[in-house]
Amino acid sequence: MPGVRRARLRRPGRRRHGAARRRTASRQLRHRTYELHGYPQLELLDADHDIVDGVRILQGTDQISTGTGGTGRPQPVVLRPGEAARSTLAWRNTTEAGVGDPVNAPYVRVRAKQGADPVTVMPELDLGTTGKLGVGPWKKDETYR
Repeated sequence: MPGVRRARLRRPGRRRHGAARRRTASRQLRHRTYELHGYPQLELLDADHDIVDGVRILQGTDQISTGTGGTGRPQPVVLRPGEAARSTLAWRNTTEAGVGDPVNAPYVRVRAKQGADPVTVMPELDLGTTGKLGVGPWKKDETYR
């Protein structure tokens, strides 16, 4: 069964076997609307906060597993002050002998969109030797209050 952990990405004033998923979220704290479209921009980081190479970041989670909530076409998301958006990360941490070293990325640097300030979250990704991470499109987080 996939593990689930929510990580809130607050915008400043201006290990498991098989499939796993985490949710990331962006909360709008500005005094005007903020538009998102597409997918979060991700950089995977190791324990020393160095960039992890060799992992393909896929748009959508359907190539990783079904039913993770990270599928569908990106739609524009307009956030008013106090509203939030979410995205889903999905991966498999299977390991095959002779394929390469398992990849661990405890940190992910997330940008809501091109040019946005980054926020670092700790989803503790254990990608095994698959070399793939699926990221779902931004969606309005209707559960956030």
